[in-house]
Amino acid sequence: MPAPRRLALAAAVLGLSGFAAVAGVSRDDVTGRVGLIYAVNTAGAVSGSMAAAFITIPLAGLQATLQLACACLIAAALTVAGVALTARKRTATLVPREIHRQSGATNGATLRALLAGGGGPVAMQAALAAATAHDWCDRGRMLAGADVHTRAYDDFVRALSLDSDDAVTLEGFVRSATLLGRASDALAALQTAGGTRTPTTARRLARARLLAADGAPGDALATAREAARLDPARPEPLEQIASLVADTGDRTALAAAVTALADAFPDRASTAFPRAVQAFLGGDAATALAHAERVIALDPSFAPVYHLAGAVLTALDQPDRARWMFERSLTFDAHDSTAYTNLGVLALDAGQRDEAASRFAEALWLNAADATARQGLSRALGR
Repeated sequence: MPAPRRLALAAAVLGLSGFAAVAGVSRDDVTGRVGLIYAVNTAGAVSGSMAAAFITIPLAGLQATLQLACACLIAAALTVAGVALTARKRTATLVPREIHRQSGATNGATLRALLAGGGGPVAMQAALAAATAHDWCDRGRMLAGADVHTRAYDDFVRALSLDSDDAVTLEGFVRSATLLGRASDALAALQTAGGTRTPTTARRLARARLLAADGAPGDALATAREAARLDPARPEPLEQIASLVADTGDRTALAAAVTALADAFPDRASTAFPRAVQAFLGGDAATALAHAERVIALDPSFAPVYHLAGAVLTALDQPDRARWMFERSLTFDAHDSTAYTNLGVLALDAGQRDEAASRFAEALWLNAADATARQGLSRALGR
């Protein structure tokens, strides 16, 4: 074969070996190793050209230089290919093949099964055995934030078994139980956790909320009133009473609850809030908005008021301000399905079908039973 053809063949082999070298690089170190490969390749090309022009051709002639170039290119190609294959084999050895199989998708369930019943590494067993009520509560809150409510509920139950009166644990416990539709189970778990000890105010109020979620508003109201009678120095029982009667739509009972709350705790945002609810239920949106704005002035972090203000502003035909209020409410609770539904309604009324569909879908993901969101999604999709 003539020297020029041998040179072309050797150059082609070396070029292909460059791709083999790049393919052999670990994905964890792509930037550094690939850059090094191309740097060496460029340096070799420059030094080879200069050596041929100034050393080998003047000393040995063109024919000998071509033959030497062929030999060097072939040797370099074989070396690079060998290194690439070795790197690929080493990578394949280090990475478990199991992760590339179809069963890899079930690895999480397999690991959880191994941990069930006290399984798992000794260190993990020791950590779980030594976990405090606050540890279980913190993990429950983390899982609830990731929408893993079933496991969050279990962690809150575990926390309550160690401390049945912690307010933060009770809040997460009630919320998870309500989202899962397990109010009845939660009532039994709360009773078991409390044992024969006299219920604290926090536990009574948690029970009241669970009773309301379980479809027993009368029992819920009686429990909240008992908490208010036994602990009159705290505003939370009266706030719970106002919330419960507002949910029933009993305007007379709500007026009485608002008066009692205002007489005992006049300067709290949580006192002005029921007044806004009372006005809104009475059809006076302007007064409701004034009370809602007073709540925000007293305590900008009072989360429930933003949702109410959004509803009031919607009734007053101020969609831009209403949208802002609903968006603001989501900064306090990103899992409030009703806020997404209301944002979807506003978007649909504005002719923004894509935005509306997205909002309704989010609401249904959080609460599949939301009939308004389901109907709104159907309208947004033109069905």
